[in-house]
Amino acid sequence: KNGSTYVNLKHDCSDELVKVHVSDFLKGVYDCPHCMHTHYSDQSYFYVIQVEDIIKLGISNRPAQRYTKYGLPDDSNIIEHLRIPLETKRDALVVESYAKQLVKDYKLPTDIAKRVFTKSGYNECYSIASIDLLLTI
Repeated sequence: KNGSTYVNLKHDCSDELVKVHVSDFLKGVYDCPHCMHTHYSDQSYFYVIQVEDIIKLGISNRPAQRYTKYGLPDDSNIIEHLRIPLETKRDALVVESYAKQLVKDYKLPTDIAKRVFTKSGYNECYSIASIDLLLTI
């Protein structure tokens, strides 16, 4: 409203208003100074998808929405092999770290991954041979 870049919100823990940047509010990634709630406290998912012959792993609180940010070709077929719900983003980061260690030998060079993941996500792409290891998680 009126071009403001901030909104005032009430978090569940307090009646006091908290000033939050509009883009953070829309993404749901704002922090509460009263209870120390952050987006790291929110439920998140660890996921493994396949696009063409590339395996991509990652974390998100809204995986399907996240997939749209990768800059995939319009005719891409996304196969979701794994989606594990986790209590917090911190938990998801632990699983993601474990998965990356598990498949580190299958990591694709960035220039190859960028052919399909043109905007983002190309740093966490692996060859199709990594899928069997990832499905053990």
